[in-house]
Amino acid sequence: MKTTINVSICMITYGQEKFIYDAIMGVLEQRCTYDIELIIAEDCSPDNTIVVVNNIIETHPLGHKIKYTRHNSNKGMMSNFIWAIGQCKGNYIAFCEGDDYWIDPQKLQKQIDFLEINPDYSIIHSDYVLLTPSGDIKSNNILPILDYDINYLIQYNCIRTVTCVLRNKQDITYGLSSDLPYGDWPLFLNSMRYGKSKFLTDITAVYRTNVGVTSSHNFRFPIFN
Repeated sequence: MKTTINVSICMITYGQEKFIYDAIMGVLEQRCTYDIELIIAEDCSPDNTIVVVNNIIETHPLGHKIKYTRHNSNKGMMSNFIWAIGQCKGNYIAFCEGDDYWIDPQKLQKQIDFLEINPDYSIIHSDYVLLTPSGDIKSNNILPILDYDINYLIQYNCIRTVTCVLRNKQDITYGLSSDLPYGDWPLFLNSMRYGKSKFLTDITAVYRTNVGVTSSHNFRFPIFN
């Protein structure tokens, strides 16, 4: 059941003690007229992520916006992802994994404003930059068209999760399971059964390369079997 919270930010993390501070602060620094909650699902990390997160909760003026769970045992990336989405009570869900971060303080405001006045759209995402392990910033050279439907997304998995906001539907996690190598693309396909996708040319986020989990796209999603 959704509450008056307008936007839930879903943040899964594992072993990202070095990066989680930037991820959280990028959310808390949003200048947004919508109410937010930050769902942090930590998958029993073997580091001091818990110390970093709890320090922000205790000392930051918006620390009360954070709903932090550290699982007692490791669930695995997909199980943790599905669990975290299930905790999101807002009308909209935004995503920022623990190794990425937002750099546009107006990100949520712009994206939610668009979805509020365009009910025929289910997803809005944006441009971003890449941060290499050596500290180099690189442009994103793969840009989608500005407006598209589900058929385009089936051919081109063009949405970077850290830039995305989607409508929170009751069956949003349909077909997701721990057996899948990743969950973002199936999640977006689910969402686009209800509307189109909008791409903003604004650069709103930083995606760290060669950090976290990568996987191939060679599986079939249940909707299209």
